[in-house]
Amino acid sequence: MSDIALNTRGRNRQTMSEALATGRRSPSAPPRTTLPEQQEAQQAQQEQQDTERTERTTLHDELLATSMTELQERFDQQRAEDRAQHQQERNRDIAQHQQEREQDIAQRTKDQAKIQELGSTIQRMEQMLARALSAPAPQQQHEEEEPPQRTRATISPYTRETTREPAAETPARLRVEDFPKYDGSYKGKRDVDTWLEQVTAIYEFSGQTESQLLKLIPRLLEHSARNWFVGLKDQRYDYHTWGNWQDAFRNAFRAPNYLDQIHMELSRRRLRPDEPFSTYFQDKLNLINKRYSNGLKTSMKIQEIIMGMPISMHPFIHSSVNTSTTLEEFRRLIMNLEDGLRANSFNNPTYKTYQGYRQDTDRAPPRKERYQSYEPRPHQPPRQNYQQRTSASPPYQKHQG
Repeated sequence: MSDIALNTRGRNRQTMSEALATGRRSPSAPPRTTLPEQQEAQQAQQEQQDTERTERTTLHDELLATSMTELQERFDQQRAEDRAQHQQERNRDIAQHQQEREQDIAQRTKDQAKIQELGSTIQRMEQMLARALSAPAPQQQHEEEEPPQRTRATISPYTRETTREPAAETPARLRVEDFPKYDGSYKGKRDVDTWLEQVTAIYEFSGQTESQLLKLIPRLLEHSARNWFVGLKDQRYDYHTWGNWQDAFRNAFRAPNYLDQIHMELSRRRLRPDEPFSTYFQDKLNLINKRYSNGLKTSMKIQEIIMGMPISMHPFIHSSVNTSTTLEEFRRLIMNLEDGLRANSFNNPTYKTYQGYRQDTDRAPPRKERYQSYEPRPHQPPRQNYQQRTSASPPYQKHQG
């Protein structure tokens, strides 16, 4: 195997050397070119490659530019569509809001017209009712204008006048002059609870509507109370009843620790020696009503009033009072018994000593006044101490010796 390869390699070398010597080329060798031709071929090939590269670059740039243009057009188109849609929605919302506003205005106008119509109707009805109440009955008016001859002859003028029924009168409207005014004070007898109680009593007895009283509230206030009312602003429209306004006034103008002060004043309020029973009764009852807000039974109120009177009066009063006694009956009772109770109770030395000095306070009489009628004890020599007593005794002296 190796010999064959060596022979073949040798023949090839001989053939190549012969070919070089004779100037012949191998049939399988590429055609022989000169150097300029090779350079031109390389240059042409390079130019062709550059041209292809330039064409590819140009094509890529054109494709990229076309894509960017299409994307920009799509973006602009989408943006324009979004703007148009947003503008349409905005216009639709504005139109809807305008329509709702017009409907609201129209509804308010209708409501205002209905309110005015209702007010005028109520006013006409009140006028008709007033005329109907003030006008006499038709039969009575006919008798007054043309009384029969028989009536004139048989019935005296006095009898005719007394037998006529009086015409019904229209209840007068509430006026500012009918009520006391409140200035915002919270002490003494001009506090807010006293004022509210007075206004409520006048209003309830007048028989008028609650709306008339509510309209007069601003004109019943002065000084700090009026300033408080002005400062309420829109909160004023949250109070629709007289009860709401009473709670608002109490929260704003009641004194600090109001119930505690009233309770202390109630426990200290006692009948004074020179005080009329009616005055004591009314003051004590006012304190009870303020403390318990009329939630206490009548019998308990009477017992509370009795507790403020001297103990010596209690048996006489309890013997005349029972569970069915009303406050007015109890007032009349103590006023009728006033002279006798005062003569028997206030002249009592015990009452003078311990009760005569208690005028709305729990202060006890001074020690000097309490014992000034007692005689002093007789003088006694001072007592000896233990040393003095033992030193004088004989056994002690013997023991010391």
